[in-house]
This record gives sequence, structure tokens and C-alpha cells, in this order.
Amino acid sequence: MAYGGSGSASTIKQVKLERESELRIEVGNDAPLRLRLLNGTAEIFGTELPPEIWLNFPPRLKFAVFTWYGATIEMDGATETDYTADETPMVSYVNVHAVLDGRRSRAKASSPDDSVSSQGPRVIVVGPTDSGKSTLSRMLLSWAAKQGWKPTFVDLDIGQGSITIPGCIAATPIEMPIDPVEGIPLEMPLVYFYGHATPSNNVELYKVLVKELAGMIERQFTGNAESRASGMVINTMGWIEGVGYDLLLHAIRTFKANVVLVLGQEKLCSMLKDVLKSEPKVDVVKLQRSGGVVSRNAKVRQKARSYRIREYFYGLSNDLSPHSNIANFSDLFVYRVGGGPQAPRSALPIGAEPAADPTRVVPVNINRDLLHLVLAVSFAKEPDEIISSNVAGFIYVTDIDIQSSKFLMLLEVELQLYHVYLNSRSGQHMLHKTVTQGMEHLFTLGVDYLTNMTRPTLNPVSQSEIPFSPLLTMEMDSLPNGNNTSGTPISATATANPAQPPSSNLPQLTESLKLEHQFLRVPFEYYKKTLRANHRAVEKEMSAVISGVNEAAATDLSPDDAVNHLNSLVSRLQGLKRKLEEGSRAEHLQAQKCRVRLDHLESADAENMSEWNNTRMKRILVDYMLRMSYYDTAVKLAESSNLQDLVDIDVFQEAKKVIDALQNKDVAPALAWCADNKSRLKKSKSKLEFQLRLQEFIELVRAENNLRAITYARKYLAPWGATHMKELQRVIATLAFKRDTECATYKVLFEAKQWDYLVDQFKQEFCKLYGMTLEPLLNIYLQAGLSALKTPYCYEDDCTKEDPLSQEAFRTLAMPLPYSKQHHSKLVCYITKELMDTENPPQVLPNGYVYSTKALEEMAKKNNGTIICPRTGLVCSYTELVKAYIS
Repeated sequence: MAYGGSGSASTIKQVKLERESELRIEVGNDAPLRLRLLNGTAEIFGTELPPEIWLNFPPRLKFAVFTWYGATIEMDGATETDYTADETPMVSYVNVHAVLDGRRSRAKASSPDDSVSSQGPRVIVVGPTDSGKSTLSRMLLSWAAKQGWKPTFVDLDIGQGSITIPGCIAATPIEMPIDPVEGIPLEMPLVYFYGHATPSNNVELYKVLVKELAGMIERQFTGNAESRASGMVINTMGWIEGVGYDLLLHAIRTFKANVVLVLGQEKLCSMLKDVLKSEPKVDVVKLQRSGGVVSRNAKVRQKARSYRIREYFYGLSNDLSPHSNIANFSDLFVYRVGGGPQAPRSALPIGAEPAADPTRVVPVNINRDLLHLVLAVSFAKEPDEIISSNVAGFIYVTDIDIQSSKFLMLLEVELQLYHVYLNSRSGQHMLHKTVTQGMEHLFTLGVDYLTNMTRPTLNPVSQSEIPFSPLLTMEMDSLPNGNNTSGTPISATATANPAQPPSSNLPQLTESLKLEHQFLRVPFEYYKKTLRANHRAVEKEMSAVISGVNEAAATDLSPDDAVNHLNSLVSRLQGLKRKLEEGSRAEHLQAQKCRVRLDHLESADAENMSEWNNTRMKRILVDYMLRMSYYDTAVKLAESSNLQDLVDIDVFQEAKKVIDALQNKDVAPALAWCADNKSRLKKSKSKLEFQLRLQEFIELVRAENNLRAITYARKYLAPWGATHMKELQRVIATLAFKRDTECATYKVLFEAKQWDYLVDQFKQEFCKLYGMTLEPLLNIYLQAGLSALKTPYCYEDDCTKEDPLSQEAFRTLAMPLPYSKQHHSKLVCYITKELMDTENPPQVLPNGYVYSTKALEEMAKKNNGTIICPRTGLVCSYTELVKAYIS
């Protein structure tokens, strides 16, 4: 291992990783860390790192950057520890993924009516505390999502809380690789609140909740063949002895797990094999514990739970603003789960102690014992339904006033509470509040959302596959407790060679499909923006209505005034209803556009590739016209070709309004756009709003309105002083130099080109916000082709007219490109030992190996169209080959 040491100052450092090695990092406690991939390919817990893009990792985070083929990583910031390691269990982990992927494929191909063969792998990861269970679960989930599967992640570790806050068991579908910074997505989790950090406080309640969660997932699998084939990955707690071991067996049997992965515990593996040998189709596999796993004591774990709860309310980077609300004691009913009346000792056998029913729901009075506790918002309509109902969110009690019978609570969003269920020193409680019929309907919709897990989502096409060495092969050995009848045994020893990497789920497309990231990203970002706008509208209106109700309750109104006041609130709620309906229609349109684009990508195959490429060319032309401000022409082309759902005209129309205003020297629309996207611009450290404010200040100085300029600077520019003092000082100095100054330093600030600079900066921020390329797609495609054609001869006078680079426009486009390397290489086929040339061109297999067309055609004839790689054993169809060109 090569240690990078611990950093004490924020410095930029580059680390070069060799193949199959990883960089293990512990971020410091006080400051975040920035990291990016300079070259090569790398991943964090199964999720690929985008090249040349800075990622911000919050304090106290521990992670590892792994590479299969080598990479260079750049870090900016202080770390507690960072070092490289070349001994990792990643080979065995990815072998497990390969076998699970095969089982998913067989399950998908089976008849949905066959409940056994159509069931994908149900993997449960077990092991002692701090053995890497959560990390392995994330890897398996991300690799599966990258393949196009949608596995369900089940988290039974109540002490950690990978999906939501600690004290819960939860499940959520994983539809895309897990973000290395944000973690598990929270769009549609199914959560049951337990209320303690360890199951020992109420073992029976824990078992009941596990059973409820398993039953809900089983019902979801029954109605969703795709989820059923994708299977699930279950993360468990680190308590593996005594009662903890019994709970592990209970979870395995309740979720009907058929693959048990044991991390770093030989004894536990042996015990499970012995107990489960009678279970049909259950494989128990021991895996090596990663050396990068960090051991934590009880104090560190407690702090981690506190940070996790804070992150839930305030966000990973403190970018969320939870809502504060006041409730009366009379509005609430509090319950405790576990406890209740106990039988007297006289009624018990000699020596027996009174015991409370662990699943009994008992009312509790509200008092200061509830202060600083976390409460869970439940969907239960009656107290008897509390245990069997999942929760919608959490609140935090910040203050309790016994004299006024009120308490103050912090909510993640502003919602009237339906039921609340919370943890206290004496057990768990439930908070109940009557709500309006309209809010009850909203919560019912929320239940359907969580229960059915049918929210429209996207599966973005991966930018690159996990690179594996094509020279290695995978060896599988049968398992000792061998009741595996699925056809493919699992083996994951560290000496096994890596399996075939997770590849794109669109194998019929060429590599150029990976440039379609923007095609999916833009409508998805617009969809999320619509959701946020609707949420803000609801939050604003509900806040006004709640304030109006509280004001009316605190005021002694006459009957007529009360009726008028209620009528105004009803009118406001009716207006809110109309806004919700409009917002729902807008969300549906955006979701439909996302679905149309996914269907369009999936429709590409060898039979209609010509038509599909023609459509793509028109899309690229529309994109170019929109970027060049030829809006009317772009609209006509899109309408004539029926491409409205495949192009982003509405998005660019939004940008057009801002660009037109800036060209007319008006910053108001641009500032409004910045306000609408404030949180995201702040996260990307954008300076656009600051530059707009500076320009508005300059215009006031140009108009010689110095007093207004000074007032404006105090109000809008002063807050930027901590981060942009030098620029601020330079602009403020224009009060003394005036607009007709000859000093070059300040004269440039009054030039008209400053507005052009703002237009360019807005375009950059706009593209970055929606995940667009800064250059038009047409330029990118043309430059890709020109890079293979550009030679010094192209710029000579006698250059042939057939060469595109004989035209000035193409020469300008190719100016920043390097010359193509023209070597006189001789390629010899590995199979026939014959020369590969234009008469016998090379063809590329999916694993990257190249053979001659003649050899592959002969092989396909012998094997009915099947190709077998002689070096790796890969089996593929002849139609999957891609022709290579020799330059």
C-alpha cells in the first residue's frame, strides 16, 4: 500500500491508480472534499465517475475509488486519511454480480405464470458489524441498475439507516446507479418505523415489521413482472449472535432469500450452511471482507446517527429548509407501541414477572418527555393500524410549552399531519391530528405512490461499461450445500478471475448511442423542475391557509366575519385545487415526454437503423437551430417530421426569453431565472447572479445615479463580499472613474461587450443546469468525423475537393483538433493468421477483441450464426459484431 498521508491544508493532489486497485479516502471532519477523474475509468461502490467533473464529498464521508484498468484521480481539499490499496475483493464481488445477472435473465425469460422460475435472485448480505455489508449491497444494486434491471433494496439495519433515518426498516426500487454523494434516492421508499437503534428493545415488534415489509414487497412483485425478475438485495444488521442470529434466520425465511452472502465471518457461514442445508434452492457464499472497512465504536455510531437525522431535515449540504409548525395539545393523540396494562403478580405463576405486550398500542399524555424526539408520520387511519402501516415522513419536536398546551415541531415539508408515530425513552408513540378532506385525499394518493411503487422514472444510458480484462476468464464452482437447481452456481473466491462486465442494455446500438445522455437528461431535469415548482406553489398556499385558520382561531370573530373569512379560505383552496390540476397535467406531459424518448432509444435495432439514424439527424439539426437562435425554422422542422416529443423546443424557448432580455440590456428575467434555480446554481458555485448584479450596478453608474447605485450595492452586492471581494472592489471603484474614463481597467466594464459576456455565461449555466453539452451536438458529431480525416495535406492548395476539409467552414471547425495519426499498420487475424484489410475487414466482438470477417463468417456458418471468442469464450450472435475501419 502507498499511503498518501493525511492532509491538513486544502491542496490539489493527483493520485495515479494502477489496474484493479483503489484509493481509500476518509474526508476530514471540518471541510468537504472535491474529487474528479482526470483520465481512465473508475467507480465508487459500483457507480462510474464522470470524466473531468468535480464531485463534492461532505465532511466525515468514507469511500473508495476503484479502477479496473487504471485511472488518475485529482483531489482538492483536506482528508483525514487517503491511501491506495492493490489487494481488494472486487473480483469476487463482480463474479457474484455476473451470476446474479444470469439468474435475472433466466427469470425474465420465464413465463410470468411460473412463480418459481420467474423469480429473480433474492440476495441477503449478512456479517458482523463493520464488515462492509452496506457497501457490497450498493455495488450489487448499482451494477444491476447499470444493466437495466430495477432491483429492490431492502434495508433491515435499523442502527444505520441507508434509505432514511436510523430506527426504520425500509425498501425502495433502484432504477439507476446509486449516486456516490447523495446515496440511495428517496423518491419512493416504503418505510416502517421501529423507533430504536437495536432490535433488542422490542424483538417481537421488529419481527412484525419485517413481516409487514416482506408482505408488501411480495404483493408488489406479484403485480410487476419486471421487479420480480430483478429481485432484491437485503442489507442486515451486524448483530449475529444469540437473538441477533435468530433474527437473521427470520429475515432469510420471511423474505424467501435464495442467496446468502456472508462477509468476513467463517463461523457464521458454517452455521448458516448447516441450518439452511434443508432449505430448497438457498446458496450460502462466504466473501472476503474489504480491507478498507473502517471499524467504529459506539460513540462514533451515535454521532453518525445524529448526522443522518440532521441530513434528512437539512440536506447533505444544508441546502434544505424544513418547515416549522405549531400544534395544540388538544389536536393531538399520542400512543406508545409496547407496554400497556400488566397483569398483577398475584395472577401470575410463582416466580414469573409481569410483562407488557410488545405490540400493544397504548395512549400516552403529551409532556416534556417528548422534547427533542423524532416522530414518524404514519398512514394509519386508526390506532390499531399503526404497526401495519408504513410512514410518509418524519418531524422533530423542538419545543413544548406546557402552560399554553402547544408545541413547536420541525417538518421536512409543510403538510397537515395525518398520523405521527415517534420514538421516546419509554417506547414509541403516535401523534394524530384531524385533517381536511382535501389533505386526506392527498395522503391517500401518497399511499398508493409508496405502496405500488409506480412513479415514472428514467434509466439513463451509462456513459461507459465497467472495464474488465478480456484476457481473463471466470470460473464457477458448485456450492457445498448444493441445493442449487437454477443451473448456475455462485462462487466468489478471491482467486477467481473477473466476470464479463455489466454492459449496456441496448446491445444492438453502436457506441455512438452513449452520446444520447443529453437526450434523456434534459426532459428529466425539466420534469424535476416542474415538480419543484408545483411543490413550492402548494407550500405557499397551504402556509397562507394554515396561517388564516390560526389567526381566525385566535381572534373573536362575529358569525358574519367568520363566514366571510372561511369563504375566503375556501376560495383560496379552490384556487390551489386548480393549480394542482394544472401542475398535474404539466407533470404528466413531462413524464410522457421522458417515456417517449426511452421508447425511441429502445426501438433502435438492425432492421430500422437507417430510419432511426435519419430521425437522429433531424434531432441534431433541430438542436443546432435552437442553439443558433433559429427558433421558427427549428419548430417547422420538428412539426414536419413529428419530432415534438424528441426535441427540447420548450426548454430553449425558456432560454430565449432571458437571452432576448439580456440583448436588450434587461437583467430582470435572468435574475428571476436565477431565483427559480437558486439551490442548484448554488450547488454548482455559479457566479451568474453575481455578474448580473454587477452589471445592473454598472448601468446605474452609467446613468450617473450614484445614490441608487450605492443603495443597490449595499442591498445586493454586499452579501457577495466574502467570496468575491476583489471583483466587488473593482466595480465599486467605477463610482469615482465614471463611464467616460480612459483607464483600461475600468473602461472595459462600461463596454457593450459585457452584455455579450452575460449572454454567453447564461448559456453555459443553462446548459449545465439541464445536462446539455456546451457545444451543439452537430459540431460534436462533425468534429468526431473530422478528427479521423484531418492531416497536414488537407490544408495544402492541391487538396482534393472530395475532402471535406477543403472547405473553409470545416477547416474552422477542425482547427482545435489534433492531426489524425496515419500509420501503415498490418493487422493479422488471430484465427486464420491472414492479413486484415479492406477485402477482409476486421470486426469487433462485444468484449473488444478483433478478428477478420472471413474467420467470423466461417465460424458463424458452422455454429448457426453464433460466434465464440477463442480467447475468452464469450458467446454472441453474428449480428452483434461491429465493423472496424483501418485508417
